Amino acid sequence: RRVYLDIEHKDEQGKTLSFTQSNCHIEHIMPKDSYPQLTFEYKNLTLSCNGDLCDSKQKEEFKPTDVHSCGHKKGKTFQQEHFLNPVELQDIADFFVYDLTDCANKSSGKDHIRAQKTIELLNLDNPRLNNERSKARIEFMKNFALDVKNKELRRIKAYMKTSPAFVSFLRYWLMSSNKGLDI
Repeated sequence: RRVYLDIEHKDEQGKTLSFTQSNCHIEHIMPKDSYPQLTFEYKNLTLSCNGDLCDSKQKEEFKPTDVHSCGHKKGKTFQQEHFLNPVELQDIADFFVYDLTDCANKSSGKDHIRAQKTIELLNLDNPRLNNERSKARIEFMKNFALDVKNKELRRIKAYMKTSPAFVSFLRYWLMSSNKGLDI
């Protein structure tokens, strides 16, 4: 049942996973302990990264407060009025931007208070995630020439379709940086 839900949820959400693009699990947006009637409600289920379970070495490299993120950070905490629900909002990406210098996840200014509360609740702007985004950008730059020609653009588009780690950050970086690529 769980494998079926993972595949079905990924297909429906398409290229953009709810919060991250890494090893993931199904998260209950509204905690099942507080909302047992929503335990199997499709709109209460979303993909979420495994936080500190993604890479056990990170537990040694970062403080505990900097390792936990997404659903593992949220736990049973939930305040609907302060949370941007990725299942209900078609334009969820419009609420967030990335700082291209430190790879941090920030509010775009659209519903700033709820965006900031969501970032805080899920710990989306923490040193571990910022480091992982930076590593994804470095890995991307190693694989592709910075002066993009048509052949290279086709390779980049094919690579992005494989949903590499932190694909939404890479898309944002490519569109926002001087590359100007709309992938």
